[in-house]
Amino acid sequence: METTSENPYEAPQTEQVPPSLPAMRGDSFREMKIFAWLAAICIGISLPFALLIFLLILGVFEAPMDVLEMIDVVHGIIFVLGVIFYCIWKYRCACNARFFYGGTMDNTPGWCVGSYFIPILMLFRPYQCMKEIFAKTYLVLEKKSPGGLILTWWLVWILSNFFDRFAMKSEDPDVIATMHGLTSACAVLVIWVIFILTRRQYEIMENDSLAAKIGTLHPIYQSLPSGIPGMPMKRPQLEDATKNEVKSSEGTSL
Repeated sequence: METTSENPYEAPQTEQVPPSLPAMRGDSFREMKIFAWLAAICIGISLPFALLIFLLILGVFEAPMDVLEMIDVVHGIIFVLGVIFYCIWKYRCACNARFFYGGTMDNTPGWCVGSYFIPILMLFRPYQCMKEIFAKTYLVLEKKSPGGLILTWWLVWILSNFFDRFAMKSEDPDVIATMHGLTSACAVLVIWVIFILTRRQYEIMENDSLAAKIGTLHPIYQSLPSGIPGMPMKRPQLEDATKNEVKSSEGTSL
């Protein structure tokens, strides 16, 4: 941008406009409330089925083999749906955490989900991913991340999986009871984690003072010179976001 001077013999001066930093590709807020509810509902529904199977194994009451098979199939379907919804929810939460942070994180959204299905890594990487998602989210809130809750959830999850495998080869009612107790406790903790993280991420989007800090928490933006602006991340509206984008595109095209 050139500025003119009153002196016709003076060379034109160019005003240097500091460039704004580009936003990361694909960074935006991902709606995940519906997947949080679907995952919580499937996990909650699976608890009565697990209790029913436990009572049938103990012989508290008897049921025909066809009924037992039907109960097992329904329980398996609900469990698989719960896993799918949970994975979608966690992937979107990881994307939101990266959006809030304004830069890359140690664990990508893909690893946050895929690490559950890789041997050895599944013992510690999902915990690290969840811990980082909470940390980046609570960094915007300027609150301490609930590390105790996350660690408790993960330890119970590890123990429940261990007893689940052990109970398959054992007919000891105490082992089976311990397995179902840990599974139920893990389900309650998962639902708690889902709703706490979902609530905190929507709290950031709905609070203007918190939303103003979105995308500026990465260390690179903390050390910028005063003349270079940070990366103002545009906060999408939770309602009618599509309509606003259409209006803005129509206005720029005129």
